[in-house]
Parts: sequence; structure tokens; C-alpha cells
Amino acid sequence: MNSQKRTIVKTLLWRFLASGATVVIVFALSGNIVLGLSAAAIGIPLKLLMYYFYEREWDKIAWETA
Repeated sequence: MNSQKRTIVKTLLWRFLASGATVVIVFALSGNIVLGLSAAAIGIPLKLLMYYFYEREWDKIAWETA
């Protein structure tokens, strides 16, 4: 089981990496860095919450061992 603190740190680090990828992809497609930064900024709060709750619920699943 992951601790809540570990989940929060993991969530924040993942969001940093994923938001960086969003900036690069949107910039590559549009040539507009402001649009890339805006797209990342809009997604950060929503995706942080989604990932946090996803991760916490995922840890509740009991996997059978063979």
C-alpha cells in the first residue's frame, strides 16, 4: 500500500512531467508557445485531482497471486 504522502508526491511529479509533454506537443503542432503553456495550465488542476483519486482507488484493488 502506498502512503497518502507518497501518492501526493508521485502525483505532483507525474503532473510536472506530463504538463511538460503537453507544452512540447502543442507547441510542435501550433508553433505557439503561449498556446502550449495555456493548454498545460488548464489541465494541471483537473488532472492532478483525477490522478490522485485514481491512484488511491487503484491501491484498494486486491490482486491474486498465483
